[in-house]
Amino acid sequence: MGESEALTRLLARWPENKINPSLSRVEQFLSALGNPENSFKSLHIAGTNGKTSTARMLQNILLELNLRVGLYTSPHLIHPRERIVVDAKPIDEQVFNELLVETEVILDLLELNHLDEKLTFFEAITAIAFQQFSQVPIDVGVIEVGLGGTWDATNVITPEVSVITPISLDHQDFLGNTISKIAGEKAGILKANIPAVVALQRPEAEKVIKQRLADLAISAFWEGKDFSVVNRRLAHGGQVFDVHTPYAKHEAIFTQLYGEFQAQNAAVAITAAETFLGQEINHDFVITAFEKTTSPGRIEIIKRNPTVIIDAAHNPAGVLVSRKAIEESFDFSEIILILGCMKDKDINEMLSELRGFAAKIITTQVDSPRAIEHLVLSKLVEKILPESQLLASQSLTTALEVAIEYAKEKKGRGIVVLGSVALAGAVKDLL
Repeated sequence: MGESEALTRLLARWPENKINPSLSRVEQFLSALGNPENSFKSLHIAGTNGKTSTARMLQNILLELNLRVGLYTSPHLIHPRERIVVDAKPIDEQVFNELLVETEVILDLLELNHLDEKLTFFEAITAIAFQQFSQVPIDVGVIEVGLGGTWDATNVITPEVSVITPISLDHQDFLGNTISKIAGEKAGILKANIPAVVALQRPEAEKVIKQRLADLAISAFWEGKDFSVVNRRLAHGGQVFDVHTPYAKHEAIFTQLYGEFQAQNAAVAITAAETFLGQEINHDFVITAFEKTTSPGRIEIIKRNPTVIIDAAHNPAGVLVSRKAIEESFDFSEIILILGCMKDKDINEMLSELRGFAAKIITTQVDSPRAIEHLVLSKLVEKILPESQLLASQSLTTALEVAIEYAKEKKGRGIVVLGSVALAGAVKDLL
């Protein structure tokens, strides 16, 4: 069986943007694989925004400590192999294919003889990632929650540290339609006797998380109280900032990532790493780790002359922090926005956060049944953002060509691609 067939079968499973609330299926699959999730230490990251960037930062800090690190993130930009990373390198294509075939045999037997329901795509690939980490083997895994927390397939692990990044509204159909309900789902990763690191939260989320911590008698470090970003300033190609943690003061950290939110993610990552170790991390290791850190698809420059930036922001809170970061870090005379969204997102609120941002907007769509049709999106843009010149193109290639030609006509124009992870990945693949 070739990779395309094995991967096609995997991708044909219940999609990851939906939850089938139970850990039983993935637990039985992992048991059949010999419980690979118990073979390595881990840090577990939940939240609405900032999870992947924080996870990559954590990975790089731990690598500087000469540990073998497995990184599991989601979703992918271009190929599912991106989700399973060892020592900062995605799983090899041949190894991935062999792993798919090897685990599929076990999974088919399990589903045929023991399970009433098939595993979802996310449940299956999570178990496959843990199997790979076990076989390498890794010393520590940095594991990002896919959706929610309580019923997320990753919640089978017992980590050394639990991390919660900022919580906002997203996936309301499955997690609840209030910040409090969503926070309750995210806080489901917190476990007794496991220390926690918590980013700045809205009051409603903070209240829920504090109650969960109290119920389980968990100690936690909170951003703004126990650790913080200090003295942040722009620098050529990125930013510089200091981070004060419960263990140390780390000064003059440079990162090529843009925006205040990335500095805050860095503070969470450093604190989580030091909590994992139980001591201060050598400052030189921290500096080197952040010099190496990238975050594909997060305010990522993929072309120059004219500048094209892709960003995977796909909910109102994500759009807001990305907008602020772009306006702070780039001196564009005019922005051309290529916009494509998934129809299950809060598009009206996302558009509200973009008022006054772009002089020209081109709506488009990716090849996904979840994508909102480009003309439907245009009508929403016309209603909420009437100040922007508007075009619509079903073809993403055409949208890019039109944007690039327009940007070339006048110095200082820049192109921003925003609205969904799939759109960011598709543009990166094209360019």
